[in-house]
Amino acid sequence: MLVIQCGNPNSSERDLAKALADLDGVLVMGYVAAQGNKEREIDALLFTPVRAVAIEVKSPLLGTPRSGELVPSVNAPWQIDGETAEFYGGSNPLNQAKTAAQVFASFIRETLTRTPFIQVALSVSDADLTMKDGPMMVGQTAVSLTSQIVESLHQMKKKPID
Repeated sequence: MLVIQCGNPNSSERDLAKALADLDGVLVMGYVAAQGNKEREIDALLFTPVRAVAIEVKSPLLGTPRSGELVPSVNAPWQIDGETAEFYGGSNPLNQAKTAAQVFASFIRETLTRTPFIQVALSVSDADLTMKDGPMMVGQTAVSLTSQIVESLHQMKKKPID
């Protein structure tokens, strides 16, 4: 894996890069894409021979549950051991992850005049977390603990980059 750092990754983002190290591809960390007159940082962009993925990296905020079983949801707040889990940006980080992929796809469309399919993954820093069913698709987003990110990518449909 070739890793390109556009910014200064935090410890959770560095853990993600380590978890992806054995894949064949390119990982861009901390990419900033323009969205109108705003800029949007995308935690990680992964390019492999079979997919392009925007990955949002999350850790539960201090002062909220940080250990136990993580239960992600499409529309409801995410739970850790039955309590609402809070992340930077809210209690359900799916929209933030999807927005990152949409922003990048829009940037590519403006640059190359075509829009590739950008898949979405959400990696949750997992020092003291578990997921009962392991990595899963939550809607169209692959959700996993960082240590299970490669397994979650395998659950996605292959969409070759052309």
